[in-house]
Amino acid sequence: MRTLIFFALIALLSACQDETESLTGKDIEVFQEEIFNSLVDYNLTPDDAELLPDNSLIVIGSSIDNILSPKDPISVRLKENRECINVFPQDGRIVFKEMDMIISEDEHLVYCSELRRSGNTDLFIQKSSLSGNPVWVNTYGDKNLDERAVSVTEILDDNYVVLGDILGELFQNKEYHLSRVDSNGDIAWSKTIEDESTISEMRKVLYLSSDNTILVLGEYSNGPTPTQLKLTKFSVDGLLLSSRVIVDNERIWNSSSDMRLMEGGNILIYFTERGNSSNSANTQIQLVNINAQLEDNWVRSYEGVSPNIVEYTYEASNGDMLVLSSGSAVSDDLDIVLTRLDSNSEVKWEKAYRTSSSDQGIKLFEKPNQNILIIGSSNHNFDFEVDFEMVMFETDSNGVPQ
Repeated sequence: MRTLIFFALIALLSACQDETESLTGKDIEVFQEEIFNSLVDYNLTPDDAELLPDNSLIVIGSSIDNILSPKDPISVRLKENRECINVFPQDGRIVFKEMDMIISEDEHLVYCSELRRSGNTDLFIQKSSLSGNPVWVNTYGDKNLDERAVSVTEILDDNYVVLGDILGELFQNKEYHLSRVDSNGDIAWSKTIEDESTISEMRKVLYLSSDNTILVLGEYSNGPTPTQLKLTKFSVDGLLLSSRVIVDNERIWNSSSDMRLMEGGNILIYFTERGNSSNSANTQIQLVNINAQLEDNWVRSYEGVSPNIVEYTYEASNGDMLVLSSGSAVSDDLDIVLTRLDSNSEVKWEKAYRTSSSDQGIKLFEKPNQNILIIGSSNHNFDFEVDFEMVMFETDSNGVPQ
């Protein structure tokens, strides 16, 4: 049995900081640090994380020695002081990539992904206690198809709706998967949704308690890059109610779209657009705020560093928006970029955090003292044996590392 030894991840944030000009000509404050410690025996590449009410943190992801040979997926729970509480090895057939994780109303961990089996992959969902003990596990799907669960949301009565991709023929797939899982982990219903548009990738499912419906966000394309972002509304029984196109152009960045519920019940959709042909290096971060009837409240954008892929957004306690992204601030390597927007989506400040190699943001949280906790990953080798390690550090409310 492989021994798992976890070293507390401590942000060693005391080195130099510079005010410098980014590749787009914008002023951006850059913190150049060695901001990671590693796992021994496992190099954890985080895919998702959740901050619990006691300020402990659950991180779930894959351990990778070689980019072509993933090891067993694992999840880790850390105390507020970043000491390890425990490490949970997961079923080695689970693929923790493009997965989703939520904390349920009864304070359990619920996550979905795909599970490898002979010849194909199935949809996978599991509910476990915060100490890592499974409550129920379900794997389902068509044995003749490659399917993966990409997003999960909790609805009423400890039930869950799971959104899944059906990995069909390249640039020709027009179907995706929607299912409801009951409180025992059994499938209440499961449907293949036929869409009129060719699907590039399904991205997110959310539950709207205001009208007891679910929303599905997807990227659509007839080629290698998305050309349309569409939102579809269903009843909790999987009946199609309505849909609308959020954006329709050829500049949507692959896999950059996501959505989240805001205070008050509105929905924020965000994605990255490439620059126009005359300045294709620059990117625009697009923010679309809509109501439960899928009508626009406002649409705003700002120019990010280049390239700039939105990883996560967070509504701060004072109404500001925190945007975590991955972009090239001062060199060709990726950096973790944090932007704070005011209530009018005007940029208050932008910070970049970088090591000597490429770094990527995954998720962020605002703590009760308004400090910002950032989780990401870094690869510190450039040969084929790439080591992906988890980055975790904390800043004050102005983005200055603590």
